Amino acid sequence: AARRDAAIGEFYPTAPVVAWDRPIAFDEAHLAYFGINWDRRRHGLFALLGEEPWMDLYGPEHGWAHLTGSRYKGMVPFDGISVLERYRQAGAGLCLFSDSHFSDNIITSRVFEICAAGALVVAPRMPWLAENFGDAILYFDQGASDREIHDQLQQHMLWIRAHPTEAEALAARSHQIFTSRFSLEVLLPNVISFHERVVASPRPVPEQGTVSVVVSWPDRSADTLKRTTFELGGKSPNVIFACRIVVAPSAAREAVLGSSVLWSGLRACQGEYVAALPSGDEWMSGHITSLVQALAGEEAANLAFSSSIV
Repeated sequence: AARRDAAIGEFYPTAPVVAWDRPIAFDEAHLAYFGINWDRRRHGLFALLGEEPWMDLYGPEHGWAHLTGSRYKGMVPFDGISVLERYRQAGAGLCLFSDSHFSDNIITSRVFEICAAGALVVAPRMPWLAENFGDAILYFDQGASDREIHDQLQQHMLWIRAHPTEAEALAARSHQIFTSRFSLEVLLPNVISFHERVVASPRPVPEQGTVSVVVSWPDRSADTLKRTTFELGGKSPNVIFACRIVVAPSAAREAVLGSSVLWSGLRACQGEYVAALPSGDEWMSGHITSLVQALAGEEAANLAFSSSIV
């Protein structure tokens, strides 16, 4: 949970700036696409693109087994540079978004990777891209049919090859926008400075209260319970509300707080707040404090949730 009037930091799944030592031959450009193709949402489109001599498809072999052409180019190492090299070798990169990404106006790392490679971005027309990159991208209509999208992409590739100078200028514009606003070198320092501002800003703390923590206890070992209660006692040393631990004995198969175990624990809870700690999990220092502060700062919120580190 978070306050609606709280500042929000900006970070995207971006890429670093890379110094390239060779130009792109846009008059011989290919269109590179990287994907797992797990949902088969564009099976027909990729079947069409797989027959085109200007298309290069990369990803796990099982995702592209349906292709009958020779445009599948295999896997690429996850080393931070090989994907960018393939985009630059091709000269243009294709972005396709899932329906949920597209409807929510959320972009993926492919946009930034293509820009980092200095290649041309070919992507669906969507508000975020239009607002931030304007006409420095070659757009197509993702809502069109597979055949219509294929035809739009084909027209883009014909234009790139016939107008290499203009294509190079377009790619340079998108690359400049990326390096000045969205590269890892720009966004990462922003994250650090934003974190420092948030940590330094005063946050509301409840004057008093009790947090009941439901703890699963699958092995019913005294050592396990002792260690868990000790860990809880040290996680929020500056908290002025008490932690009341509710032990919920459970079978091994319900060690992660199955519904019956959770409900038995919740029925025994007291106080203003409740929390659940699955067996084997550990809370970071300040975990309880931060969640209660979030709830205290937003009267309409009934639940506070934090992410986890696996």
